[in-house]
Amino acid sequence: MEHESPQPGAALAGDNAATLDRLVTMLDYAEGLTILFACCNAPLLRNRLIEQARVRLAALGVTVLPLDFDQPVRNLRQTLRTRLAIPHAYFAAAKEPDHAALLHKPVIFLTGLELSIPLGASAVRLMAELNLGRELFLRDAPCPLVFWLPNYAVTAVARQAPDFWAWRSGVFEFTLEEPQRREAYARYVELDSNLAALSSLTAARKLQHQRILEGLLDDFQALPPQRTTQERLAKIQQELAALQWLQGKPQEAMALYQEALATLQALGDVRAIAVTQSKMADMLRQMGKPQEAMAIYQEALATLQALGDVRSIAVTQSKMADVLSQMGKPQEALALYQEALATLQALGDVRAIAVTQSSMADVLSQMGKPQEAMALYQEALATLQALGDVRAIAVTQSSMADVLSQMGKPQEAMALYQESLATLQALGDVRAIAVTQANFGQFLLQEGETRGAIQMLWSAYATLAGAGYDAATMRNLLAAAKTQTLGAARFDAIWAETVGGEQPAWLADATQAVAG
Repeated sequence: MEHESPQPGAALAGDNAATLDRLVTMLDYAEGLTILFACCNAPLLRNRLIEQARVRLAALGVTVLPLDFDQPVRNLRQTLRTRLAIPHAYFAAAKEPDHAALLHKPVIFLTGLELSIPLGASAVRLMAELNLGRELFLRDAPCPLVFWLPNYAVTAVARQAPDFWAWRSGVFEFTLEEPQRREAYARYVELDSNLAALSSLTAARKLQHQRILEGLLDDFQALPPQRTTQERLAKIQQELAALQWLQGKPQEAMALYQEALATLQALGDVRAIAVTQSKMADMLRQMGKPQEAMAIYQEALATLQALGDVRSIAVTQSKMADVLSQMGKPQEALALYQEALATLQALGDVRAIAVTQSSMADVLSQMGKPQEAMALYQEALATLQALGDVRAIAVTQSSMADVLSQMGKPQEAMALYQESLATLQALGDVRAIAVTQANFGQFLLQEGETRGAIQMLWSAYATLAGAGYDAATMRNLLAAAKTQTLGAARFDAIWAETVGGEQPAWLADATQAVAG
């Protein structure tokens, strides 16, 4: 995990100083397996506390052994055995009557376990290991264990691993001091206005960023409901929603947007309400609910027009054009794109111009105008590459591959599909991965690469359906491959060789493409 530089010399606030005193004293006297929880929501403050504890414990003859997790843990006890050089000679000698000359007593500080504890969900594997195997910790780590976790994760352990929780010897709560709260907010929430920055994070960094925000969310929800605090809370909720969406969790994302909307409605922040509504409509559009999305866009647009927010009006018009295209109205979509594009060009909003150009190119491609589409894609791609917008580059490359396929350039199309898919997989962008797999699968089918095509189409369907997105198009593509392109017998044989297992009923019984 990424760490902030600790500041061991900086003074702690009164409550935190007293709590750290109690923790150090407990560790000085603790013998054998002692389970302690240190609750802290901010990495900056947590690292400062850990460094001060380490220095003070060293003076008392206690050695802190750090164990940090930068990804979800699969087997905690095994990790304790293999990653830590725990001085077992100490434990053996400790059983002797006279062990005054022993090496320093070890204690283990565990950080990053929140990556294994999703907010609002059950961490089945980790909690089962804690709850059912607690006695085994006596063998694998017979020394004090300090679990440094944000508040929500400590609550999750208490609820989901009650037997392990019952063995705790203490819970030490550290409050986020105002300087740390301001710095954490500034560093981790200001990305809210720049989804491109979020979407370009790797999957691991998205997860890390999410855990930090979850800690901030827990902290801000506990603060008095002042206006500034509530405004920041809404931004945290929105950024968490964006991360959940990018990670393929639309239901969780929608719930967080609704919470943010309620917060903003209570504040009466009209513009922020409209922006949040637009983000919710984005999700509905991509979940296959264009009518619902359009109704929300129209409401948001009316608010933005009343406020005279020219840029937001143009961005919303571009999104409404996306819906019109989805609803099979390409001419209306192009007209609205062109109106939005003219405004954005007058404003000089480079990224929004590129996104709108790419969307217009999508429509031109669907209308059978590949040369016009390719010209716009290339212009948009050049802008996005200059901006370093990794996700948007990959999505545009996937669209360009579709056009290259239409233009009879299969080798160039293949290369772009592969490059785009590799980037999106590294980013962990679930929906974009599935869309690219679907297009790549259709391309492979056209090129006679039937095994790869069926695998790719099925993977796209399973990804979308599993995450709760609309998968009707994927069902239709698979059914068409079986009933029209390959024939049932050949499709079933390829399925058995590549995917394996039983086909879902809608596919096994398909006699024609599945509609809707």
